Amino acid sequence: MFRRIAILSASAALAGCAQAPVNVFGTDVADMLAPVIRTAAIRHPGTGPNRMPPPAPPRTFSYSGRNTAPGTNYWLAEREKAPIEAASRVIYNPPLRSWLHELAGKLMAQAPEGAPPVQVHVLASSTYNAFALESGDIYVSINTLAQAASEDEVAIVLGHEIGHILLGHHDKEKVFAGQRDATGAALTGVATVGYLSGAARSGTLMSGGALQTGERRKLEENMLAVTAAKLAVDFVGNDVVNASWNRAQEGEADMFGLDLAIAAGYDPYEMYNSFAHLIEADQQRQTRLRGLEAQAEARNRAVEAEMSAALKQGRLDLDPLLKGAVSLLSDLGTAAAGDARDYVSAGYHDPVHRQDEAQAYLERFYPDVSQSSGTDYPAVQRRLKIVEINNAYALVDQALTEIMNGRFPEAHASVRAALRTGSIARDPLPRWVEALALEGMGDMRGALEALRKVNPEAPMSVQAHLEIAMLEARLGNDRAALAQLDRAQVTYGAGPVQPARVGLLMAMQRREEALRALENCETLGPPAAPECRRVAAAGGLTEPAATTGAPAGGSPLDDLRKGITDALSGLPL
Repeated sequence: MFRRIAILSASAALAGCAQAPVNVFGTDVADMLAPVIRTAAIRHPGTGPNRMPPPAPPRTFSYSGRNTAPGTNYWLAEREKAPIEAASRVIYNPPLRSWLHELAGKLMAQAPEGAPPVQVHVLASSTYNAFALESGDIYVSINTLAQAASEDEVAIVLGHEIGHILLGHHDKEKVFAGQRDATGAALTGVATVGYLSGAARSGTLMSGGALQTGERRKLEENMLAVTAAKLAVDFVGNDVVNASWNRAQEGEADMFGLDLAIAAGYDPYEMYNSFAHLIEADQQRQTRLRGLEAQAEARNRAVEAEMSAALKQGRLDLDPLLKGAVSLLSDLGTAAAGDARDYVSAGYHDPVHRQDEAQAYLERFYPDVSQSSGTDYPAVQRRLKIVEINNAYALVDQALTEIMNGRFPEAHASVRAALRTGSIARDPLPRWVEALALEGMGDMRGALEALRKVNPEAPMSVQAHLEIAMLEARLGNDRAALAQLDRAQVTYGAGPVQPARVGLLMAMQRREEALRALENCETLGPPAAPECRRVAAAGGLTEPAATTGAPAGGSPLDDLRKGITDALSGLPL
């Protein structure tokens, strides 16, 4: 069934009036009197011709030069910024970025005058996908550029994302809340790993107990697996799930993007290749997420078994730490299940129906169009090493899977093979994965050196900053570790850094300072304050919060497994 869409009166529509929105239900596509681009109400319309600004870094949550003191609610102060959770997945490749920027400029030249500017970035992702943020930042996966059959197909993908921005589809509060919660979970992981690493260094816990060698090793492997699992979920295309456009918005963006592509001289019928790739990507994503679910379940079982064994041996000092690990693992899966449910319940507009609707739209308004850019796209792919870069990131994805399974030497071999191509040697993500593999092999110094090889001009996520601090602490460089946290705070503010500060101070056995950091964290609000509490409880600095009882239906893991299975079974094939 075609999406219903509001239209203007015949006289206003044919005159190209741009006053009324199109995202209101009203009539069938067959009853529309003008293309979407002529009837759309563009967000923040200005005056004059559209001009592409010079390429700029992603506009993530960033420190604005104020609010440095503990007690500042960083999240409230910076809520106007447009974040991406995993800045480390941006591929810093100026020639590739320049080509995409030029292509986007051709499309923007055809948009209504006064449209807000956009920036285009290349993202490390193993699936065919792209997404846009309200800030005007568009992220296109390297896999999309590798699979595309033509420049025309890439233009249609970009046009769709430009449509979301110009049509004002973003729910700012939802985006903010999602990014805040996801970052909070990630920070708990880094902070808890930091505490574990410090405990492994000293062999003691804040609660006064002593870790045995085997216990230290198992816990470290479990926490490294959590970090790798989170990166893998992002890598497989969690961004698409998080976007959750509704049916009307997806249809509008498709039509608006086709309008732009046709006006810029591209072949609109290349959309068939794009939709075919989207259908295949949906199927692959579901398969991959099921695999990640199984691996997360295995890790949960392992930590629960370790907890049971510790309690049987009277190792009550390990109980808070193991509970913290189980909680973190469970939260990872719960978040994935919630995202999947949101994806379906938001009225996901699957590619098959979108293709049918777009075809009807072309037949309605562009029945005789026959054109092509004529660009030799395979030559573009060779010149920019697009397929080579995509294949290298496939090896990085493979390394993440190996880390989740505790195969650290194999993971290191995979990521080293990826780095040997030279095309991604200074990107943040592969160096982070290399660091995780080396850490799993016990080479903390090598892990730190890997992170130091990241291009300083590339975006460094707050998690990577905190990972460096943790490694410095593990090597006994306490002053360097705390200095790294200070550098992260200059960029990101106090909120995202404070949970790691609590964890590292505990790891250094600096109890009084850790308590003061925890007290300061309480004034920051969510997500920092609850994450600080969880890290403190996991490390034995404070007593774990009382619970109201286990939910019905068995262990948290049983409920988690059922929730993920139910959610994934609802995703369309």
